[in-house]
Amino acid sequence: MTYQEPIRHFAIGDVIGRGIGLYFRNLATFIPLSLIAFIPVWLGLLLVDQGAAMGAAGIGAGVVIMLVLQTIAGYWLQAALVYGTISSMRGHPAGFGETFSKALASLGTVIVLGILISALVGFGILLFIVPGVLFMVMFFVAIPAAVVERGGIGASMTRSRELTKGHRWSIFALFIVMMLALTLVSGGVGLATGASGAHPAGAGLWINQIVAMLIGGVWATITAVAYHDLRILKDGGDTETIARAFD
Repeated sequence: MTYQEPIRHFAIGDVIGRGIGLYFRNLATFIPLSLIAFIPVWLGLLLVDQGAAMGAAGIGAGVVIMLVLQTIAGYWLQAALVYGTISSMRGHPAGFGETFSKALASLGTVIVLGILISALVGFGILLFIVPGVLFMVMFFVAIPAAVVERGGIGASMTRSRELTKGHRWSIFALFIVMMLALTLVSGGVGLATGASGAHPAGAGLWINQIVAMLIGGVWATITAVAYHDLRILKDGGDTETIARAFD
């Protein structure tokens, strides 16, 4: 069923709760997509395991290739989960094939957009921290905007700046909550795998990557929900209005 309850304000608890719920309701689609996107990561782990046999030059070249593939796959997954989340909120959950192909349509824009925003945030943090945080909250929903509204890089960044205006403290709080949860979960898993003699170091790396895959998926879903709510608060309308762009 389409999410019909009126959006009167941007509530971070509600955004997080609905994002987590949507992710787990769509596991049958989201997990296979995440597994595909994480293939470069797992190939990288295998590369580490085989490092002695490949030599330094082979490892270096392999790492560069894996990082490029990981970047592409990661942004493709974000686009796929945005599409899947909005479709599910509409009341018509998308299947694996549909979500896979729809994400490819906006992949080029999403890759360049993601790299540009990451560079701006990183540069801003190096300068004086505050500019980096401002860029982060200002462009928090630029990727969902690019996927749904199919604008270019500049248009998607402008759209995100418009949607987040007046809600940036709430978005900053949402980001902090998400980062704390990520740190606690990742730290807990790391301690569990490191403290247990039953898990060798290699197994611990694999477990950590599986957890990272799940967390990354939930993060992308929450970001899509945030875009949904911010857009309704800014433009009015409802979920059907937003999702109609996919028709």
